[in-house]
Amino acid sequence: MSHLIVIIPKTLPDEGKWLFVIAENWIENDILFLPDNSYSAAHKIHLLKGGTHPDVVNWDRRHTFKIIDTFVTYEEARLNLPRVESGLPILDNNNTGRGQRERKKKKLTLPGESTTDFLLKYQQSKLWTPVNIIPTCYFNIMHLFTPL
Repeated sequence: MSHLIVIIPKTLPDEGKWLFVIAENWIENDILFLPDNSYSAAHKIHLLKGGTHPDVVNWDRRHTFKIIDTFVTYEEARLNLPRVESGLPILDNNNTGRGQRERKKKKLTLPGESTTDFLLKYQQSKLWTPVNIIPTCYFNIMHLFTPL
């Protein structure tokens, strides 16, 4: 028994829409039958999971509805209901849920390799400019400390 997620527009004066998970056989001749409020919530879920045929005399009728998607099981439909409410895409084989980052493999390096690799990359970049030490500064400072 497949299950559907359907949108039903609210009647005036209410605005918006309702989202329902229904059994596929609750739609007959383009009329959606829903259990009325005389049933408890637990009994409604039992009817839904079991795919019980609708009671066309006592159940509420909806002529205006839109089918969002069809699912194989009730659990799969319930899993996707919050996603439909928030506007996220429905989970299927191509879209399997939370996007996960690809894990990066750690590069094992010896202690001396990491500094050498860094220096090579730094020297190859445009930021590397060799600095020449001017020996005159050294001699001028040393001249101050030499005895006369």
